[in-house]
Amino acid sequence: MRFLRDIDNFTVYRVLDVSLLYEVCHMFFKFTIYIFIIIMLFISCQSRTEMKKESPKSDSITQLKSENKDIIPNEKDTLEIFQNQSNQESESSKINENESFTEFFFDNEHLYSSTFISKLRSAKRMKKIEFTEDVMILNEEDTVQFPEFPKIDKRSVLTGRKDDLAIALTIKRINYTSIEYRIEMVEFGKSNKMENGIADLGIYFFLGSESDTDQRSNVGYFSTEYSNYKDSCYTKIRIGNIDDSPEKPLLAKIVKNCNGEIKNIDLDNFPNLREK
Repeated sequence: MRFLRDIDNFTVYRVLDVSLLYEVCHMFFKFTIYIFIIIMLFISCQSRTEMKKESPKSDSITQLKSENKDIIPNEKDTLEIFQNQSNQESESSKINENESFTEFFFDNEHLYSSTFISKLRSAKRMKKIEFTEDVMILNEEDTVQFPEFPKIDKRSVLTGRKDDLAIALTIKRINYTSIEYRIEMVEFGKSNKMENGIADLGIYFFLGSESDTDQRSNVGYFSTEYSNYKDSCYTKIRIGNIDDSPEKPLLAKIVKNCNGEIKNIDLDNFPNLREK
């Protein structure tokens, strides 16, 4: 009887143990599923967060590509760019020309050579130049006087000789900036050359006179140069005198090429020409 009771008790305990084990296993299984779900949710959230972080980069890349596409011009745009640059440079050039424009004022424009005035206009170094008789006023400040001699409308003849070559120079000052000249060159027994022309002052004559030497007296004197250029040919006539006075006889030196069979004349290979 006792034996049977022990068996019943054991059976009851056994059943309780199995039931408890089942509950424990069931709870563990549920706990595992919960953990798994939580982990999956966490992973899913992380993925979405990373996608959101990467999305601006992707948008930035797309935007950058779009900007680069806009930056790289096509052939038509390139042509328009060059045309615009050309127009801007042209406008800038016009502005610079206007800024460097020189104003000229004359009491009598016929008293000055058109060649001299044209060269002054091209130089564009002054803002304003006024001409009054034998005076030129620069920028309303500096006064420059044109050379006193040769006298206007006075005709002078100067001659010189070295070895077999003789030169005669006839000059007449026709205005404040120009002389009319004729040069006759005769090389006895060989050749001769004659030239007529108009020679003009250099536009910067006022910066300083030329310096020559009278080869007879070996005395130096100041001179003014008038020149005439045509293609590769040139004629330069330097006029002055020892006393620097318009009342005294003139001295001249010439520098000249294109003389046919006669040699080129320079400051060293031919003496002074003297007024008769």
